[in-house]
Amino acid sequence: MCCLRLTNVQHSKNCFAWDNFSRCMLGFVRRQCCDFNNIICLKTLYCSLVRSGLEYGSIIWNPYQSGLIQRLDRVQCNFLRHLVFKFELNVSADNLGRELGLHSLTSRRTFDVSFIFKLLNNKLSSPEILEKVNWNVPAFNARSTTTFHVPFHSQSYSFNEP
Repeated sequence: MCCLRLTNVQHSKNCFAWDNFSRCMLGFVRRQCCDFNNIICLKTLYCSLVRSGLEYGSIIWNPYQSGLIQRLDRVQCNFLRHLVFKFELNVSADNLGRELGLHSLTSRRTFDVSFIFKLLNNKLSSPEILEKVNWNVPAFNARSTTTFHVPFHSQSYSFNEP
């Protein structure tokens, strides 16, 4: 599975592709590991086979629509509910996720800000990405402290495109 990175590809198609791929991998893990009795082992398999696919390229195709975000978060929720059912635990799926150290995918995506920080502070070398940043360079000395320029878009769809 590769990260679809074409200029005319909608991010929703990419999210659907990764969601389908992750659900297939989760089904594979559930079927092949039905005899496993160790939660840590199942967590390791989930993180290496399923979650790694959900996080691969997330900086590029990070969804902004709540429906797509919830769709990707449901994959992990399904895994946690499976563990609660399989091991007959008396905890909620959210509490089990916290105990296992599996933070929601939404909260993990907030760390994408660190990528921007590294890019702007020259700790990461990527001139192709850096040239796409819209800097705000004022023509005269003004009190405005905005660093980036957001181009005007008449529709919210074009405002959120990459």
